[in-house]
Amino acid sequence: MAQAQVRWTDGRDTGRTVTVLVKPDTSEGSTVRVWVDRGGTAVGPPLTRTRAVADGWFVGGMAVTSVATGAFVARAGMRHVLDRRRFAQWDAEWDLVEPLWTGRFHR
Repeated sequence: MAQAQVRWTDGRDTGRTVTVLVKPDTSEGSTVRVWVDRGGTAVGPPLTRTRAVADGWFVGGMAVTSVATGAFVARAGMRHVLDRRRFAQWDAEWDLVEPLWTGRFHR
């Protein structure tokens, strides 16, 4: 690709000039397709339908994966917190019951 100055007239009959990449075999005075934003800055071509659909599926898949991962992490964290609490309760109850049990097995 080679750089070239491109000139055109916008919708307000204002002459515009930008530097864009063109094929090396493009001759001076040839017509080339140029995409510009609202400010007149040269930009790349718009997405094709296939690329837009692929990008949509990718972003949707990433969103689903992120939500599922977040739910899994939240569940695992909550289970860890609840298990610690449950084990602490069991330890407290065992501290009350254990002396009664150990006395039963003395001969």
